[in-house]
Amino acid sequence: MPKKVIVIGLDGLEPTIVESMLERGELPNLARIKRSGSYSRLKTTYPAQTPVAWSSFATGTNPGGHGIFDFISRDPATYLPDAGLSHFERPKNIFSPPQVVN
Repeated sequence: MPKKVIVIGLDGLEPTIVESMLERGELPNLARIKRSGSYSRLKTTYPAQTPVAWSSFATGTNPGGHGIFDFISRDPATYLPDAGLSHFERPKNIFSPPQVVN
C-alpha cells in the first residue's frame, strides 16, 4: 500500500512562533503529528506572497515557470494592473505550468 502524505502549510506564519508554542505544549495535536512524521521549514519565493508561494509549491516551479508573480496580473509592458478578462489555460500535461491567456 502506498504511503500517504499530508502537508500542513501555515501561510504567513513565522516558524519560530509555532516552534515556541510546540515547546510550551500549546499545540498538542500538531506536536503529535510532528513526532509521528516529519517537520521542516520551507524557504519561500521571491516575491514572498501567498499566490506566488503556493503556486510554486503546487507546481514545483519558480515564478518564472508558472507565471504568477502577484495577487493580480500585470501588463508586461507597463507593469500596471491588467484590467482585461484574462484566464488560465489548462496545461497539456501535469509537468507544464498553466498559461495566462487574454
